[in-house]
Amino acid sequence: MLREAENPGPKSIIAQKARALIRDGQTLFLDSSTTACRLAERLTGFGRLRVVTHGLKTAMILSEIPGIQVYATGGKLRENAQSFVGTQATEAIARFHADLAFFSCRGIHPEGGITDSNEDEADVKKAYLQNASRSVLLCDSSKLGKQYFSRLGGLDIVDGILSDIPLGADYIRHKGRK
Repeated sequence: MLREAENPGPKSIIAQKARALIRDGQTLFLDSSTTACRLAERLTGFGRLRVVTHGLKTAMILSEIPGIQVYATGGKLRENAQSFVGTQATEAIARFHADLAFFSCRGIHPEGGITDSNEDEADVKKAYLQNASRSVLLCDSSKLGKQYFSRLGGLDIVDGILSDIPLGADYIRHKGRK
């Protein structure tokens, strides 16, 4: 996949930052992004983690790690993205509650908010947001200042944004803060 080769260093930095937020016994939502796959690779050493994902590759990575129960959503397979989308995926997510949702996007803009290039992917990510106590956007610096077709919402829909570079004040508007 082409996206896997994009920005490997920044994605690894973000994944390491995200790992620091995770504790034993938590339930996580983890999307199908390449950054989420980098995080999945780093989830060794935890006990009793449960991870719900719509990512085929994410699920395969997690299946190799002891101590993690993996739940895959199922749904319509987007072959190029190796992700499951559609009603089956969003309904599966709605059956669970997660302590933390980790997801990525295609673009983030101070005024335009968080966007994705595919509306089916955006719907799955919205389901993660609705069913998690806390949400963290994993966003490498190549996505800053960009907008795509399907809007997930403003910057205030997430509890935190992790990037490979320090974010300016324009990007620091999390839940409850406008």
